Amino acid sequence: MKGKVILSVLEKLAEAATEGSALFEAILTAGYGASMGKLDYKISLIKMERSKKRAQAELEWRSRRTYNSLLYKLKRDGFMESNNKNGKKFFSITPRGKKKLDILLLRKTQVLPRINYNVVPEEKNNLLIVAFDIPEKERRKRDWLRSSLRHLGLKMIQKSVWIGKIKLPDDFIKDIGVLNLAQFVHIFEVGKEGSLRDFV
Repeated sequence: MKGKVILSVLEKLAEAATEGSALFEAILTAGYGASMGKLDYKISLIKMERSKKRAQAELEWRSRRTYNSLLYKLKRDGFMESNNKNGKKFFSITPRGKKKLDILLLRKTQVLPRINYNVVPEEKNNLLIVAFDIPEKERRKRDWLRSSLRHLGLKMIQKSVWIGKIKLPDDFIKDIGVLNLAQFVHIFEVGKEGSLRDFV
C-alpha cells in the first residue's frame, strides 16, 4: 500500500511541480490507498480552496487599505476626529465636516434646469463660440451645459468648445448664473470665421 502512495506522489511530481503543503494535505485526506486520479482530484480541490482564500484575503487587504486611506484623508482635512474610550476608538464629525456634508447633500439634491429652451432660428453672420472650464467636482453641471449646448444646436469642436450661428436664449444665460457657472463659461462672437467655417 505504501508503494502505491509513493508511486502516486512521484507520478504527480513528474507531471508538474506541486506545492509541498498541498501534496501533503492531499495524501492525508485521500488516504494511503488513493489512486493517482483521486490524488489529482484532492490536490485540485486544495489548490482551488487556497486560491479562493488568497483572493478573499487580498480583497480584505485592499478594503482595509482603502478604509484606512479614507479615514486618514478625512482626519487630515479636518472633517472628522477620533477619540479612545474604554480601549475602543470612536469617530465623530467636526464642525468643518458638517459644513462639507451640507455642501455634498445640496449638490446631490440640486435639481438642474431642464434643457428644453425655446430655440428661435435666427440668421447670424457672426459665429458664436462657447468655451468653458468647469471643475471636476461640478461634473453634473458640466454635463448639463454640454447637453444644453447640443440641444440649442451648437456643434462641438472640443469637449469644452462649442460653436454655432444662433442667439442664446435669455433663460439659458440666466440658468448659467443661477448655477454659479458664469465664472467658468466664456461666450465670444466673431465676425471672421477662418478655419472654423467647416464646422457650421
